[in-house]
Amino acid sequence: MQGAGVMIKNCTVDMHGNPLGKGIDISYNMGMGMSMVDGCTVVGGMEGITTHSSMTDIVHDRVSGTELRGISVTEMSMGTVMDSEVSGALGIGIYCNDRSMCMIEHNTVVGTRPDIASGNPTRRGFGVLASFQSQADLRDNQLTSNPVPMGAVINSEIAANR
Repeated sequence: MQGAGVMIKNCTVDMHGNPLGKGIDISYNMGMGMSMVDGCTVVGGMEGITTHSSMTDIVHDRVSGTELRGISVTEMSMGTVMDSEVSGALGIGIYCNDRSMCMIEHNTVVGTRPDIASGNPTRRGFGVLASFQSQADLRDNQLTSNPVPMGAVINSEIAANR
């Protein structure tokens, strides 16, 4: 029996001064139905918005100044990242990882910074990265001022239309 997913709407999360914090984390609720993060602003922290084993739509959000990733759809999640803005993330702007299926549409990812200190080649400043057997479908995104606009690694697929 499926229940209702989580709905987070019109929120502000300020993670300045907390480099290990996660702004919004929706995890392990795959059987609860669709969740949504809509209209939130997350500043600072390790990750802005992240999902693990979840079905989640992430729409109309703003994430900036994160230290690991801006928005992550990971760990066998299915989700959409749409009409959102990620700026100044360190390493990766939008991440589709670990056998996830991601629709990434009409987003702006700008100014992702390379994480040179990590020595990790997947943190070279990707605007969008699909990793570990994931599928990402990109449509009409603005991926500007990122050292690597988009990429796919470890048996992943990325389809980019415009």
